[in-house]
Amino acid sequence: MWKGGAFLQRFSPTAVMLICSSVSALRWLGTPFCTQLWCAIPLQSVHALTFGFFYPASLIWLKHEFDGSFFQARYVTESVARALTAAVSYLAAGWLIASLGYGAVFGVSCALALLCCLWWTRVLRR
Repeated sequence: MWKGGAFLQRFSPTAVMLICSSVSALRWLGTPFCTQLWCAIPLQSVHALTFGFFYPASLIWLKHEFDGSFFQARYVTESVARALTAAVSYLAAGWLIASLGYGAVFGVSCALALLCCLWWTRVLRR
C-alpha cells in the first residue's frame, strides 16, 4: 500500500481490482500444487501485492461512485461487510477443510476470484 500510489494513479480503480482478482485466481489455482517453501514465499508475496492494491483501489472506487457525504457511511458499511464476510468465510473454510480437504478451499477461493473477475469486467465496461 505504501509504494502503490503510482500504480493506482496509472490505472482506474476498477482496472486495478480486475487485475488483482485475475492474479488472485492464478495464485489460488497454483497454491495446491505448492509443497515447498521456495514456491510458498512468492505465492504469499503475490497475495500481499494483490491485497495491497485491491483494498485502496476499492476505497478509491467507493469514493468515486458515491458522493462525499455518502462516502463516510458507505465506508463504514463496507468495513463491517468485509469483517462479516471474513468471519463467515473462515467458518466455511473450516467446514470445507474438515469435510473435503484443503484442495476444496483452494478451488472455492479460485472460483470466487474468477467471479470477481467477471464482476469487475462488467463494471469496467459500463
